Formats: sequence, C-alpha cells, structure tokens
Amino acid sequence: MSKLSMKTGRPQGAALIALGLCTVLAAPSSAEPKSRARKLREITPVEETQSWVGDREITSDKATGAVRKPTRAEAKALASSLRALLDRSPEEVQPVSRADGIRQVNLAGRFGSVVLARPAADGTMETRCVFTFEEATAFLGLRPATPADAAGPVE
Repeated sequence: MSKLSMKTGRPQGAALIALGLCTVLAAPSSAEPKSRARKLREITPVEETQSWVGDREITSDKATGAVRKPTRAEAKALASSLRALLDRSPEEVQPVSRADGIRQVNLAGRFGSVVLARPAADGTMETRCVFTFEEATAFLGLRPATPADAAGPVE
C-alpha cells in the first residue's frame, strides 16, 4: 500500500475518482465482444436487490468537500462497478489455435487488477491494487447491508 500526497490537503471523492479512472482504463476496446461491453454496464440480478453500506469515509461531499461515508445508493453503484471491473467469469474466453500451432487466448479485458484509492487520516491517499471483488470491498469498507443497518440513512 502506498500513499500519494494531495496538492489541496483534502481528498475530493478519492475512491470514486480512482475507480472512475480505472473504469476508463479498463473500458472494453472495439475488438472485444459487444456482450462484454454491455456486461460492464449492467447490474447482475443479485446486486439489483442487494443494498450496500460503507463503513469508511471514502466519498467527498459535493457541497462542502468534506470526506464522508457513501450513501447506500453510492455504495451500491460502487459495488456494482467493482463487480463488473473484477469479473473473472470464463465466458467468451476461448482459446484459438493459430496457423503456427500456438494457442492464443484473448482475456477480453478480464483477469486484470484494479487500482483503488481511499483518503487516509493524514490527508494523503492510500492506494491498493486489487484482484478480487472481496479485496476491493474490504479495502473501501463496503459490505452488504444487514437488518441492523435499517436504522441508518438510506439516501
């Protein structure tokens, strides 16, 4: 885990900005199957019904710039993006035999890592390269909501 200094001294939506950059970098190329591009934008049926909460202050308030915990809507959107970016399903990953006898596999943008960032207490940014959805949600402090969370803000 490394720390990056901030020019302003306060993070501005750090986790979401880093995820946004990773989303751009991990966007499917025109050579990738169209269904893969659609899959990155879709929410799986399990996630449509699942509510998420954030236990860490990783989001910056647009009005005040203060770092805060994400709302449930923000946590759900972030979890959905992470699920798509860290997709390890073998669909559409088929070996192809070339004329020279080499077998080639196009990983279709999957099986790579995602770099995430979160604000640290000292005003710097902590970064981590993650390979699984579980690593990403643990680093960002996201978890599925429980009945005990029902009393908290829903936004």
